[in-house]
Amino acid sequence: MNENEPESTKLPNLYSVELPEWVENFIYDYGGVRPEKVSFTDIESVCNADDTSKIFVYEKSFLEHSDYFFNLLKDNVIKQLIVFNHHPFNFTNELLERINTLTTDDNIVLLVNGYYSRKYANIKSYHFDLFENTIAHHFNLLLSTILHSKRNIEKDFLVQVVPRDEFRKTVVGFMENTDLFDNSITSFAKTSKSLHHDADTFLEHVKKKYGDGQHIPALTSFIGGVPNFESYEKILCEIVLETRNSGSWHFTEKLF
Repeated sequence: MNENEPESTKLPNLYSVELPEWVENFIYDYGGVRPEKVSFTDIESVCNADDTSKIFVYEKSFLEHSDYFFNLLKDNVIKQLIVFNHHPFNFTNELLERINTLTTDDNIVLLVNGYYSRKYANIKSYHFDLFENTIAHHFNLLLSTILHSKRNIEKDFLVQVVPRDEFRKTVVGFMENTDLFDNSITSFAKTSKSLHHDADTFLEHVKKKYGDGQHIPALTSFIGGVPNFESYEKILCEIVLETRNSGSWHFTEKLF
């Protein structure tokens, strides 16, 4: 906890295990609380000493140790498990069915960056839109206004896709074998590295000129890259593909 933060940000029975720093900052910025950090090996001792304990974990820890957490909940060691589900498509139908079967008395709560495709009788879940909160309407409006003033349309579309699965390979295969995109800016590289050209230099410039704030994660939401502003000034429209196109969720973060 920052020494300048009020003591009230720390709740007496809320603990976190292996939360990424950006998640800690997110729940503080928008929830006003900072869970007390405990190590993975100390979960049981902390919970045994506090029978009202609530454990806050990131999806990665939950997925890697789901059997362990389910056993602690079954034995009533943890009063409540709160899972930060940043990528809903990583929670399969089978896992959600298992949670629905094992959960009782709201002992599992899911904070979801999206919506599951069906409702479950025993799962308590809350939707949040990470990128809407991070980027915010005012930031989008600022960028759009600047881009609009510089806009000079020369190309039809912008398409930047890494064809890493069959869905994307199929779409890219069509795009490469049609003349519909002859007057477009396209990139079908095998990795996303080529999309990050000069990103670090640009971000250092932004930090130096405007400081380090929420505008930085707004620009780096997807794997450390930054928007291709120069291309946006030249195009009519950008084509974006979903991360995945089937599963237990409605939409992934690409359409948020």
